Amino acid sequence: MDSTDLTKEVLLAERKLWEEQRKEFEKRVSSVEQHANNLHDLWTASVCEVDRLKSDNTQLREANSKLCDSINTIWCERIFFEEKANAAEANGAAHTMDFKQAYLDQLERSHELEKQLKEALKQKKLAEEAWERQSKRDRAFIEEVENRIRSSQGR
Repeated sequence: MDSTDLTKEVLLAERKLWEEQRKEFEKRVSSVEQHANNLHDLWTASVCEVDRLKSDNTQLREANSKLCDSINTIWCERIFFEEKANAAEANGAAHTMDFKQAYLDQLERSHELEKQLKEALKQKKLAEEAWERQSKRDRAFIEEVENRIRSSQGR
């Protein structure tokens, strides 16, 4: 074996070693890229979740505000009704018919407001249930992404 054959063998061995090192490096780069993609997916999902939660929070605040308005209206109308009743009682029988009509009007309005309140409470409950279902789906998605990240880190 002459020196050129020996040089060729050394060069081939070095080339083979470099190719193996390059393949190993490419595997690591691919793993890092996958991990980065998983992190980006998780970040994107988190941003979407924050936006959705803000929207849900706004809707719940609006529903709460409507409930408070309805409660305040009922409260004010009942106070008005009591004042009207007291005034009618103080003014005697001449105002009995006005009192009866005011009572009937108030009673009808009170029933209407109670229906609105029940509907608002029903809508609030439905919104909370939808929020809970979405939260469960979101938690499952986040767990899935985290598991993918962990599995890609393990490679």
